[in-house]
Amino acid sequence: MPRLPLEGLRVLDHTIAWAGPQGTVVLADMGAEVIKIESVLRFDGMRYHSIRFKMRERFWERGPWFIQVNHDKLGITLDLTEEKGKELYLKLVAVSDVVINNFTPRVMPNLGLSYEALCKVKPDILMVSMPGYGCTGPYKDTPAFGDCINAFCGLDEITGFENGPPMRPGIAYGDPCGGFAAALAVLAGVHYRHKTGRGQFVDVSHFEVAAKHMEGLLDYALNGRIQKRKGNQDDWAAPQGCYPCQGEDAWAVISIVSDEEWRRFVKALGSPAWADDSRFATHAGRQDHRHELDERIAAWTRTMDRYEVMTRLQRAGLAAAPVLYPGEMLEDPQFISREFFEPVDHPYAGTRRLPGNIAKMSDADCRIRFPAPCLGQHNDYVFRELLGLTDKEMAELREAGIIGNEPKFD
Repeated sequence: MPRLPLEGLRVLDHTIAWAGPQGTVVLADMGAEVIKIESVLRFDGMRYHSIRFKMRERFWERGPWFIQVNHDKLGITLDLTEEKGKELYLKLVAVSDVVINNFTPRVMPNLGLSYEALCKVKPDILMVSMPGYGCTGPYKDTPAFGDCINAFCGLDEITGFENGPPMRPGIAYGDPCGGFAAALAVLAGVHYRHKTGRGQFVDVSHFEVAAKHMEGLLDYALNGRIQKRKGNQDDWAAPQGCYPCQGEDAWAVISIVSDEEWRRFVKALGSPAWADDSRFATHAGRQDHRHELDERIAAWTRTMDRYEVMTRLQRAGLAAAPVLYPGEMLEDPQFISREFFEPVDHPYAGTRRLPGNIAKMSDADCRIRFPAPCLGQHNDYVFRELLGLTDKEMAELREAGIIGNEPKFD
């Protein structure tokens, strides 16, 4: 089998929740040896997200979010508040390439593990820090979750319906954006080190990554115009919306971006008489009368299956798609044909299909190789094989609670 693109790169991964692990799983899927570091006292809370506490054996190994974004990673436990834990950690840094965390900026320095401290044992280390608001500025020590970022970067303000309040856009938008940005920063930093022999400290702010993706910023800068909430409507497309189809809570989306597309759309609908209305002949007219137009289109889509809507319009060269629920994505023929969802056998969650690698390469088979790690699963490999600890030393670490395989709950 060809070598994986990032084979030979070792990453110490302190990230938790969604944003950080989403970034490091990209590196892991591409072949990097990503070592996820937790402790028996402070482990990734996604381990028990969506799980009913203590209702099933080892419930902390069954968290669906954790399983989805931590495959292809090794997992260890190490208490970094203890001197022995720090000592072992610095030995691990010395044989690694990248350290990444999504803590607030004070956490690693408070542990005595600042970038400067790591450079003393590994001068060319690449350290990536990805706190919510970055490592400088008045908000740098403020904890943040994705919903906070959504609101702070203005995404909630432009999400919602006309004359309605701001709304959550459905996901913690800044989390996956921040994760992918951090993965890109790692690759850039490693390339820089390859050229210069020098490592560096990299500061990735979720807040800024999300803001960079925001619509309307340049419109305001150039025109002083504040983008308004407009539901499913769009300034460039008319009609555009999410329309009801046959079946319970079944929908399809349609987007028409030009007068020429509108004429093809009318033909695909069977040239109904109402479409000859001069009000709908131009983009401006369709925008001005979009609510009536949406009612007309919805009356048509209700007579068809959502896939039929997509097929008929796409054959006419128009943008349309069914709205799928998460479980339905697993059975969609496009996903199936590309083998995007891969079966992964987890010791406690069983065999589940997980989203695979984001890129397919002609000369590397970047498939999911193994499931998300159980707590402390790879302690023996990391501490015995990489660091050379003896049986006696391992037993002492377990006895002191510095490493372990069972969480300690307050």
